[in-house]
Amino acid sequence: MFRKAFKKVKTVRRVTAKAIHLATGISQSHISDYINDNADVTTETLESMLKTLEKLSPGAQQDFGKLIAGKEQDRTQDVAEVIRFLLLHTDEVITSMTDKEVSVLLLAIAKRMQSPKKEPAKVKLSKTENTNESR
Repeated sequence: MFRKAFKKVKTVRRVTAKAIHLATGISQSHISDYINDNADVTTETLESMLKTLEKLSPGAQQDFGKLIAGKEQDRTQDVAEVIRFLLLHTDEVITSMTDKEVSVLLLAIAKRMQSPKKEPAKVKLSKTENTNESR
């Protein structure tokens, strides 16, 4: 149960074993072995990995706790709705952002472009929603 919850949170939040290794000193192979059910970890090691997940992706420990408590929430639909809104209202959203928020957004985009990971889920827009697509 802990292993599956840890793996899901790590995957959903796109935190790599290498990032956890660099922050904790736990070997990447040991982290991978734990996730793939080839090794166990001590409570202290799991706690260290969870604290690192939280530092790298705030909210990760809460997600882990919800999974363990059986209160898993599928946020896929929520994320798709936010993305759809942002695609349809890009100018309005960006104009309403502070300089700092724009800077954070641009840094996140630059980071994503430097090390592309798997393709994110595509958000389908209905034909009536494609008005901003030609920009």
